[in-house]
Amino acid sequence: MWFILEATHWLVHTADNGVHGLALARTSKPALIVTDVVMPDISGYEVSRQLRRDPEFAHTPIMVLTAQSSLQDKLLSFESGADDHLIKPFEPAELVARLTVLLRRAEEAYAARPAPITKAVRRIAVHSLRGGTGTSSLAVNLAVGFASIWKSETLLFDLSMVAGQIALMLNTSLRRTWGDLAGVEPGELDPEVLDSIIYKHESGLSFITAPTFPSELETIKSETLAAAFQILG
Repeated sequence: MWFILEATHWLVHTADNGVHGLALARTSKPALIVTDVVMPDISGYEVSRQLRRDPEFAHTPIMVLTAQSSLQDKLLSFESGADDHLIKPFEPAELVARLTVLLRRAEEAYAARPAPITKAVRRIAVHSLRGGTGTSSLAVNLAVGFASIWKSETLLFDLSMVAGQIALMLNTSLRRTWGDLAGVEPGELDPEVLDSIIYKHESGLSFITAPTFPSELETIKSETLAAAFQILG
């Protein structure tokens, strides 16, 4: 694969296993990461998960390149935080095209990062006494509408910590969530850490998703969440 990319003048670093790959990523800080699934030590899914837990790689594009082609394999790739899943064998032109798109999206997302909050904000809460009443659908549609109408920064929090669905509704693969604040003390929280868990949707809406697994809720300190709300306005 690297021969294909080097032929198009990309600088490529390679690793022969997942652990080496993680170490190499942290030293070389690549603009994009491609991982196989089946490796000698840890799987490509675990590589993606570990990278997404690191704020430094919160927005780095990740592609899973594998011979495993079932729907379950693809879902595992996206659940682990990957942005794309390409099946072997593949056409060289398709690989280059997909990676180019991932890089372009990452650059656009970086350029559109939310600016620091410098003015008064308005908070709107959408909640229900029980699930299944369309609260998330209403919140997402309101937020997208406000972002379009107000033409100013709109940030949606998914606080349905045990059954959050806004990432799915916004057709976005999960990278980082509120769960990535687990272990972060309130005093350690700053705008840079919070920026690593904020997504930017193509509509202009920014949002933070609920944890991937309900069990992650238990590891987040309420004081940390309170500090996050204060910083974010």
